[in-house]
Amino acid sequence: MKNQDWVIIIPARYDSKRFPAKLMKEIAGIPMIGRVYNACRNIHDRVFVATDHTQIYDYIHSLKGEAIMTYSDHPNGSSRCLEAAEKLIRQGESLDIIVNVQGDEPFIRKQHIHILLSAFQDPKTTIASLMYKIPKHMPLDDIGVFVVTNAQQQALYFSRAAIPVYRDAPPQYWTQYHDYYKHIGTYAYRLDALRDYVALPPSSLEQSENLEQLRWLEAGRQIKMLITDQDSFCIDTPEDLERL
Repeated sequence: MKNQDWVIIIPARYDSKRFPAKLMKEIAGIPMIGRVYNACRNIHDRVFVATDHTQIYDYIHSLKGEAIMTYSDHPNGSSRCLEAAEKLIRQGESLDIIVNVQGDEPFIRKQHIHILLSAFQDPKTTIASLMYKIPKHMPLDDIGVFVVTNAQQQALYFSRAAIPVYRDAPPQYWTQYHDYYKHIGTYAYRLDALRDYVALPPSSLEQSENLEQLRWLEAGRQIKMLITDQDSFCIDTPEDLERL
């Protein structure tokens, strides 16, 4: 895909209920958002941080990067990405594919992005995301978000609970009988698909699991899932940062 056809937007909300100001917490002396931004700049030259706070905005500019101020009341990262994308379009940027890299994913890798973009070789793909096959020896009680797909690797459902349930064995043995996949929350979408998503009302499944991608599924849209052999680690809580 040509460089001018796609951008990376990093939604960077300052306040977090579980971990206030987490994006400015340092990892080995560098703020988390700085690590995510630098990782993305090593992948692509069109990277924009969409934030609601001057501290993040000023910090990204101190790195000679590009930050966009957005409203503070966005319900999720996809909505914040769209506001930033619309501002970029008004400034003359050409956007086809938008890659949404979460601001708390400091282990994003070039392979992740290239695999995502490969999905758009199929003109029918409008939204794509990533999944990682959970190793047989890994317990399922601290994975994050699970995803199950159909035979065409279109998402069927996402859950914070381990899915599918293997009825005939205790949970600690499930991976011996079935393949389980962790959802890596990096997305890519065509601009029209992102606009379509933000225009949809929040869905009951989305609100129940607190997973924004369920809004797409409940509305009958498809999400193409790509497999990566490189895991990623999202930092949601102070305990996650301690483990890191």
